[in-house]
Amino acid sequence: MSQQVFAFITKAQTAYHSGKYLEASQNYQKAIKKILKDERVGVKLPPSAIVGANDPREVLPYCWALFTHLFRDANTMKFVNQASDPEGYKLLNSFRVGHTHPSHARFRTAEDKILLKGMQIVASGTIGLVVWDTHDRVTAAKRYREAIELAKTHEVFNSFGDSFDESPKPGAQGLKHFDLWVAENLKETKNNLKYLARVDDRGEDLDSFFGDPESPAGNLRKQQLPYPYVRYEPDGTRTVVENHVVATDRCANCGKRDTKLARCGTCLKVAYCGVNCQKADWKKHKAIVCVQKKKQ
Repeated sequence: MSQQVFAFITKAQTAYHSGKYLEASQNYQKAIKKILKDERVGVKLPPSAIVGANDPREVLPYCWALFTHLFRDANTMKFVNQASDPEGYKLLNSFRVGHTHPSHARFRTAEDKILLKGMQIVASGTIGLVVWDTHDRVTAAKRYREAIELAKTHEVFNSFGDSFDESPKPGAQGLKHFDLWVAENLKETKNNLKYLARVDDRGEDLDSFFGDPESPAGNLRKQQLPYPYVRYEPDGTRTVVENHVVATDRCANCGKRDTKLARCGTCLKVAYCGVNCQKADWKKHKAIVCVQKKKQ
């Protein structure tokens, strides 16, 4: 580890303990980018470094763990989020599953590639939490599923099963450092996906009760109905939020719900979250919904 990286980490930790979370994020980003550009991605912390059993001992994943924690933790995410730290979110997104970035080529050895997988799994799980807080459950579920699918290629990451109530698999007690860190994050991701699915199932029930279940775009209702949901936080605690949106306009293409969707100007029956989704759905929509409108 170079002196420059060490200095960035020291500044980040000092800022964190002083409650300057955005400054901490910026310094962790500098350390991460410096390693990705000029240093070996698998280099380890010095033996004298004091880290917990669930902290990676490799410098890059260690910085990644502390960096992503700022986006995940309930006490810091109000200060470090997509709006307040766009560069940090950009870096986070560059490591989500399915996204390619030139820096990924720095992970050359078999051991390096496992580090990359773990960082990608945690990145996607973190993005899932970030977008869930903006009520974009569709994207959150997609990020969670991507993380879970990638984890299947390295079974050690799945050592804790699929829920907090499930008994760990044989050998799980021996996990430590990087493997333990990824496995714990993955378990949290699996639990959040399960709760997300349950909330959406209940939301569909409310759709059927309050509106037309046959509508191709949901109910087209400019209304938010409060409904509680439970989410697992990084420390294993559960957060209950009472004002979750479950019944409102739903994009006909991607399924995202919002009260600010725009309707098709021809039929006024279908809503979209943006131009890209409207273009993607146009061939099917034009042939079915808009044609029916013109015949009436």
